Amino acid sequence: EDLFGFSVSRTHDSTTNILNSTFDGFIFSDQFIQITMKLSSPYIQGLSDFNDVTLLRKMSHTRRTVWNNEHRGRHGGHPFLLSLEDGGHFSGILLLNSNAMDVILNPYPAVTYRTTGGILDFYIFLGPTAFDVIQQYSQQVGRTYLPPLWSLGYLYGSDEVGDQTVLESLLSTALPIDAVVLGVSLLSNKSELTVDKHAFPSVSDVVSKFAARNRFLLSENRPYVSKDNDNVAFVRGKKKDLFVKYGIGRSYLVSSTKYKENTVFPDYFNGNTKEWIKEQLHDFINVSGMVLLDNEPTTADNGSVEGCTGSSINLPAYKIGGSGDNLMENTLCPSAIHFNNVLHYNLHNLYGWKHSQVTQNVLNEGSTSRKLVLSRSTFIGSGQYTGYWVKNSNSSWLDFRKSIISILNYNIYGITLSGSNVCGYGINPDLELCLRWHQASIFFPITLRYSSKGIYGDNKSKQMDYIISAIYERYSLIPTLYTQFYKSHVQGFPVVTPLYFLYPNDNVALSLNTQFMFAESILVPPVTTKGAKELDVYFPNDVWFDYHNAGNKITPGWLKSNISLEKQNYYVRGGSVLVRYLNSSSFPTVLDMYTNGSFSVEVFLKHHMASGLLFLDDGVTQNTINEDKYMLVKFNATKNTLRTEVTLKYPGYKPSNVIKTVQIRGIEEVKSVLINEERWSNYNYQAGVLTVYNLQLPITEAFGVEFK
Repeated sequence: EDLFGFSVSRTHDSTTNILNSTFDGFIFSDQFIQITMKLSSPYIQGLSDFNDVTLLRKMSHTRRTVWNNEHRGRHGGHPFLLSLEDGGHFSGILLLNSNAMDVILNPYPAVTYRTTGGILDFYIFLGPTAFDVIQQYSQQVGRTYLPPLWSLGYLYGSDEVGDQTVLESLLSTALPIDAVVLGVSLLSNKSELTVDKHAFPSVSDVVSKFAARNRFLLSENRPYVSKDNDNVAFVRGKKKDLFVKYGIGRSYLVSSTKYKENTVFPDYFNGNTKEWIKEQLHDFINVSGMVLLDNEPTTADNGSVEGCTGSSINLPAYKIGGSGDNLMENTLCPSAIHFNNVLHYNLHNLYGWKHSQVTQNVLNEGSTSRKLVLSRSTFIGSGQYTGYWVKNSNSSWLDFRKSIISILNYNIYGITLSGSNVCGYGINPDLELCLRWHQASIFFPITLRYSSKGIYGDNKSKQMDYIISAIYERYSLIPTLYTQFYKSHVQGFPVVTPLYFLYPNDNVALSLNTQFMFAESILVPPVTTKGAKELDVYFPNDVWFDYHNAGNKITPGWLKSNISLEKQNYYVRGGSVLVRYLNSSSFPTVLDMYTNGSFSVEVFLKHHMASGLLFLDDGVTQNTINEDKYMLVKFNATKNTLRTEVTLKYPGYKPSNVIKTVQIRGIEEVKSVLINEERWSNYNYQAGVLTVYNLQLPITEAFGVEFK
């Protein structure tokens, strides 16, 4: 008897099945749907985020559960996989389904989907490159929003910023802080958007002082509110009937949570919830963004303070995650009711997604400035509204390594604005660990350090000096990072990737877990073990330059690199053009540097050629791309000439920044230099590196550098 199924093959090679579901049948029953697909390759990345220690998934009957749960370390529901096929082509498979599911990876290789409801809405992305697949995927589900420029600087928070005096003290430090995340100490009820007036009597004045110095304040936000008739947030929400209910015709579902007992959860799927949040924000401080936590949603109970009913909705016959999991574990009852009588059973994985969407929309409404939203819980398409960040990571070398893998995964999910809690949340983290984590985070899409103890800058050790140096190194790379976010927002490009994306036929590149590429140009080998004096770094077959040793080209293969505490080694791929800020340490914030800084253009030749792009807008205003209020500078080096092409989308936007130096690496010989066809004497050439200096080239005007 023929089994129901389908298959997808590439037309140029009908022997390569991207997937084939015809060999193992199909089960469709109440609260249980199963389908198995044979894959062309065992090399799989994706399928959510579970504190993974390897980048590629193990195909040994490995279970990947999609049901967001903080206590199980499952923050993102992303049933999307990226497959590297034989021959170097990539493809992607998305199951657009929000119900609880297991995805089981088998050694055939094959993938089995077991979902507790919904429909099987599959999307197949044919690449053929990894970048093509990610672009196709993000076009379908939504692309990363363009973040405010300041959010790419250094963000900081601490549980010990517990009152206004401590907060104001961060203004007087010479250390680079672009934004401060205020935790529960700011909030009178730990979760609602009400200020503790005793600890922060005139916090609005502090907000103004921060803004005057191009620094910003963010607030943590947890979704639950106290079920207390003296609580304004509860009373307002009750009047609009905005909270999740225990069941049809029942009162609100009440749960205990981390900071309080007897709480209710807003129903973000109710359109009136947006107005309720706006009312709270009206009485709150003028924050520039929010960090959303506990929005899996997370409770201290299993379901509610009175438990859940024994219905099949709460206790389905098929138990996800193996026998240990149940759907109500540390979250709301699946039988709880949202707007229009929709079960939480169907919306659980979407709760954080909707929380992010509503928060981003409310913050942006009535403002011309972009806001930053970071969420712990995410789902397919969350990147349109939020970045991803987890506060409660451990202060351990293992969690440091896991965080890199997590960031690389979220970049394929279209949530490129992702990062880890640098140093972890633990008390008194190892100083070497904290330093190495900071050095790696130079190249993370977002860098946020939130500590449970201590105030940033209190430690005067040599390691702290090196941490500050790492932050300023990140500052200098902001033009490249911001341009990559433009490409992510417009075209769907990731910000950071594994090496095998660029070298799919390199088996060694495929085996690497923590070595990664930044903006497709910079190879980053983080130091992820304590006390390391040397590091084995792998270079695929390409042209590579040691950034810190100007004339040093790298031979492909393994290199035993000497490392020091002072800096993070990194290497640039031939054919790249980087734009950096000069003297980044002379600016207190990213916005100060963006307004007043000067550029260095750095060219790394491959076969006498290189190309690059620079995106500029004002860094803060909403909709600059849609309204053409930006500019692009394209760099193109061929043979003995570097030329630029400037596209001013909006004539009224003309930044005053200038290019002061141009450096070109990989030149065999230089006898003279022309700038815009005029002879230029301010240059030097040594060991294959040409440096042209004392320039004053407006970034808004095209120019040419010719080297004879």
